[in-house]
Amino acid sequence: MNLRVRIPWSSPALFAVSFALLISTGAVVLTLPAAGGERGGLGFVDALFQSTSAVCVTGLATVDIGARLSLLGEITIIVLIQLGGLGVMTYSLLLVVLVQKKGTPDQREWLANVLTKDRKLSPTAMFRWIAKLVFLTELVGVLLLWSVFGPRHGLLRGLYYAIFHAVSAFCNAGFALSSTNFMTYRDDLVLNVTVMLLIIIGGLGFIVTFELWRWMTGRRRWFKLLLQTRLVVFVTAMLIVGGAAAFLLLEWSNTLRSMAWPARLLPSFFQSVTARTAGFNTVDIGALTNSTLLVLLLLMFVGAGPGSTAGGVKVTTLGVLVIAVLARLRGTYRPQAWNRSVRGDTIARAAALFAGAMIIVMLGTFLLQITELADLPHAQTRGRFLELLFEATSAWGTVGLSTGVTPGLSTAGKFVVIALMFVGRVGPLTLAAILLGGVRRQAELHYPEEDVMIG
Repeated sequence: MNLRVRIPWSSPALFAVSFALLISTGAVVLTLPAAGGERGGLGFVDALFQSTSAVCVTGLATVDIGARLSLLGEITIIVLIQLGGLGVMTYSLLLVVLVQKKGTPDQREWLANVLTKDRKLSPTAMFRWIAKLVFLTELVGVLLLWSVFGPRHGLLRGLYYAIFHAVSAFCNAGFALSSTNFMTYRDDLVLNVTVMLLIIIGGLGFIVTFELWRWMTGRRRWFKLLLQTRLVVFVTAMLIVGGAAAFLLLEWSNTLRSMAWPARLLPSFFQSVTARTAGFNTVDIGALTNSTLLVLLLLMFVGAGPGSTAGGVKVTTLGVLVIAVLARLRGTYRPQAWNRSVRGDTIARAAALFAGAMIIVMLGTFLLQITELADLPHAQTRGRFLELLFEATSAWGTVGLSTGVTPGLSTAGKFVVIALMFVGRVGPLTLAAILLGGVRRQAELHYPEEDVMIG
């Protein structure tokens, strides 16, 4: 009896299974003695944790990557990061193609405005664009970072450092080869600006970068850009500037007090950019005030753009919800922005994704409270709630920032964080595939509508 199980290329299961297989393969490699240097390979749990963190481009680490792993282990991490980042962008492209084949007329109209005047999308051409974007951006990043690492670590070692951190930054992973991350480079303008630009470009999404490229080369005017592109650019700019201003004010007399006031701008902008899913840091996250941690937590939850290497609920989700709220406050029937209307089902999907993400983060925090604090009374665990909430949000948002609790997590706690990283990376895209895969389905039975009191 010949049984065959076929999984369509557009199936959400294909994406989840492929990531799970990549994580498993990486974990096996990291357990090898050659991957751990003199101390041997990592234990199974730590290997699985680090592989998941790399493939899901998170950056959380239970071990010191630069000190604990051998060259083979470090190369394994960076390969997993690159494959994870490319995998997310490639699968996002497949979802766009799915819109072309099965989408509604309005969705196909949106897609037609993305790329070409003949209203046809070539997946091959778009994949070439993704490959060019990744290669050229990372190449420029490597050359700039080489000028920083070369003088400190030597020619070849400096080049290796530049490659590792350029890939980690563009893929919004946040892995660094130093136990202090980039804290020793807090005042280095070239490194800070280069890493920030790599993070931003990697977090915009391939559709937005393609449209911006056409706009900068004069092939498309700003007012003709997609609402998605303008929304991503606007919300991203607002979050970066707003986050930097909040960080500067809240840390003025704390972690920034020893710096001259103009120099305080650089770490403020760096942490605002990296908190939106990259995970690098130039200041001690564990030394930040509670109010600053809350600001970073909100930035981590939002994340960056759809179709990018970043995580979070995405800036478009936040933007759509804000537009809907403002329209309701103004008494406007249909939410609008830049002379474009936002569809009701788009707002419903954004609200569902936002609410679902909050539930997952709260559930993860609840489980970490159980695994890490057990039955300890509140008086003995003061301050730990925010730390574990921060850890859960960072894991789900695939950010990688931590107040320092990651290495001390229990085995059960590590599995909770592993699950959060996987769901945070695979879940939103899987949900998108499910929604797009069913766009043609029509309800066979419509029940009478009835109002419900809200608020």
